[in-house]
Amino acid sequence: MRDLVKKIFCSTLFTLVSANLYAETYYIDVRTAEEYAGDHIDNAINIEHSKIIEGINENNINKDDTIYVYCRSGKRAEFAKQMLEKAGFTKVTNLGGIEQAKTFIEKNK
Repeated sequence: MRDLVKKIFCSTLFTLVSANLYAETYYIDVRTAEEYAGDHIDNAINIEHSKIIEGINENNINKDDTIYVYCRSGKRAEFAKQMLEKAGFTKVTNLGGIEQAKTFIEKNK
């Protein structure tokens, strides 16, 4: 019995460590394609807020990945954040508007 508990513990620990090692960070612009074309954060993915779950799945983003969402004012980003959390994503942050997002990124380089 002790060996079984040890194997289960080691397997669980390995899974948790592995998941964190391979987790990615994504910046997602939840505005329209037209707004995104006008200005966006480098390397941000454009997924309109109303299609957030579909877009996340198309981009193969995992539930353990870190996701930052932003829009013009933060309202659509909050909608997207709530939808992602309902779907089981655990590391989602609403950065607010694009200018706030740019400030956040600059401070966290």
